[in-house]
Amino acid sequence: MLRRVFSALNILNVAYLVLIAVGCGYVMEATLGMPYPAAVVLIVGFVFAYTGFGGAWAHAFTNTAQGALMLVMAVVIFASGWQFWADGSLWADLTSSGMVAAESVLFSSPAEVWLVPFVMGMALTTQPHLLTKALYVEGRRALGWTIAIGIGTFTVFCLVLFVGAYARLSLGGDVAQDRVVATYLASAFPWPAVGAMVSVAILAASMSTMDGLLVAISASVGNDLLPGRGSVRTNQAILAGLALLTIAIALSPPRLVLILGQQGVYGLVVASAGPLVAGLFRAGPLRGSTALASAGLALVTHFGLALWGLSALGLAPNPGVAGACALVVGIPVAFLGKAPAGPAQPVAPQS
Repeated sequence: MLRRVFSALNILNVAYLVLIAVGCGYVMEATLGMPYPAAVVLIVGFVFAYTGFGGAWAHAFTNTAQGALMLVMAVVIFASGWQFWADGSLWADLTSSGMVAAESVLFSSPAEVWLVPFVMGMALTTQPHLLTKALYVEGRRALGWTIAIGIGTFTVFCLVLFVGAYARLSLGGDVAQDRVVATYLASAFPWPAVGAMVSVAILAASMSTMDGLLVAISASVGNDLLPGRGSVRTNQAILAGLALLTIAIALSPPRLVLILGQQGVYGLVVASAGPLVAGLFRAGPLRGSTALASAGLALVTHFGLALWGLSALGLAPNPGVAGACALVVGIPVAFLGKAPAGPAQPVAPQS
């Protein structure tokens, strides 16, 4: 029962797939001149095809190639705004705003800029499409290198976040939020060859996340939601259905697709965080009923706040805030539940 519930919740990751597909479509439209519908169909079809026929091996191989390309282009994209560092305008802009945007749905206070992303980022690391990367570590000897490389690459990738500040300084505030990065890249790299390389790097980053999600979703649904049917053909059929659903939503996206993506992904995160954390740190096993209670309460809290509660309180409907509140509610429930009754443990004889 518990496995089926959480397998079904994996479907919430479709919102994240739509977010990636829409972002890729906007980048290809702005930098390569490709029509948006064609770009969405191409990127979704390509990633779903090589994942469906190549499986986990294709996921590992393509992630390695994509990661190397992403490292190089992350430095190139960061360097594109060197003039804003040289003349001091970047630092002046960040300090004058206090690194917050009062009118923003996502970054209207210091807590939304620093605390909420940290809390949700920690919770996100427990998700299947990220945890599968740990299976590539062959032993303890490779663990140190894996951690060091992970920290190094994470630091380099974080440099890309400055693109948002570059875009605000160079484009102003007239560009739709979902299109800001694509528009900035098209203006910062007007040369066709360089623009194409940057576009490929952005697509590589997107594909590395998308194929990880696909491996996790298809395996979970094929093996847990449909027990005894987790064959290759079943997983491929699931991938085909996900592809069609992703394309259908991406071709007519909501006004702010980032909010849709966060609501779906954070729903899965808050539902699984309580049982996972309790399973790791509480004494004794976790009852299935306790795990379901934790997940259910967290889901109700998250979607209740994200869709209605925060707006009713006069606050911006930030999915991150709703998710963080749901974690605060759901995790304690998992710890408070009683351990299942088990056979009595034998008492060691006294000497």
